Amino acid sequence: MHLLDSPLWLRLVPYAFLQYYKPEDRHRVEFHELPELLRQEALAFRVDCVRCGWSGVCPIRERPRDSDYDRRRAVTGPYYYAGTCPQVVKPGCSRSSAASADLDRMVEAVRGYQAGGNSTPPPTEPKLF
Repeated sequence: MHLLDSPLWLRLVPYAFLQYYKPEDRHRVEFHELPELLRQEALAFRVDCVRCGWSGVCPIRERPRDSDYDRRRAVTGPYYYAGTCPQVVKPGCSRSSAASADLDRMVEAVRGYQAGGNSTPPPTEPKLF
């Protein structure tokens, strides 16, 4: 199940915002600070990688809170969306065309919510493999 197809999305989308990332000419889906129970649920939620199908992907990821955290947080949220395998698991997944298409779908969902429209696009067909 994709994040957009889950009931969790409707609770997360009010915290979502888009950040333009100039070096790669794309947007990132970021999230403001989440209430603790929603945070726990979001970080425990798992989906299949949009490229390879690995079922251990946590699509809402928390940024490390290191010495640069406060500086980065001025422009990014403490959480972000990634529908692919972490780079330490399979680096190719996050750079794939499937990842790009998935990110485009998420960006449109956030824009739709922010514009007051339908925040969830139609569900995708389930993967057979």
